[in-house]
Amino acid sequence: MANIYEYQEMLCKKEELEQEITTLAQNSDLPALRHDFRIEQKRLAALGEKIKELNATEKRKKQEIQAKTEQAANTEKQIYDGSVTNPREIQALQGKYEELKNQIHKGRKEIKELEKIITKEKNELNQIAKNLKQLQSQFHSSQENLKKAHESLKEKVEICAKELETMTADINKEVLSCFLSRRHSAGGRLYAVVKPGGSCSVCHRTLTKHTLDQLDAGKTVCCDNCNRYLCKED
Repeated sequence: MANIYEYQEMLCKKEELEQEITTLAQNSDLPALRHDFRIEQKRLAALGEKIKELNATEKRKKQEIQAKTEQAANTEKQIYDGSVTNPREIQALQGKYEELKNQIHKGRKEIKELEKIITKEKNELNQIAKNLKQLQSQFHSSQENLKKAHESLKEKVEICAKELETMTADINKEVLSCFLSRRHSAGGRLYAVVKPGGSCSVCHRTLTKHTLDQLDAGKTVCCDNCNRYLCKED
């Protein structure tokens, strides 16, 4: 019975390794890194569009100031070149000139504020680009680690499979068939060994003296608590 117990433990180990392979990608930090990368990509795109709009606004305002500067220069020339002699017209031109100067001054202040905002947004854009580069590096590193872990687990699974194949030759076919058909109803382990101190290796409950005596006598006995077949530990 010891042979079938060893087979059982090796089979359970193989299944645990296969389960670990299944959940390997889920338990890695790849999903979180991928999520963070996508968020940063969206931020980068949105900020890029915002900067584009700000640059367009800045360009438009500079063009407006240029036009008003030229208009102010022409108005000033009309005031002082003697082409206009009517006092009321000169007064109107002076009022227009002052208004243009105020608009130019206001426009230049707005451009300075825009430049500050654009500089700030560009700095943030550069930081996001750095974040993306770092996330990409972390992703590739984690991907490589995941690949190595996957290969290591697959290798262990293959070793277990070979061990199981070797063990099969020493186990009665009927005993093996019975074990394979009934093991899942027992949570994968149909057999248990008696641990030092007289306890079951699966449920860890202390076995009765009668059960231990029966086992020592070479009889087929089950755990008093979990009802698994008992084997003596080598």
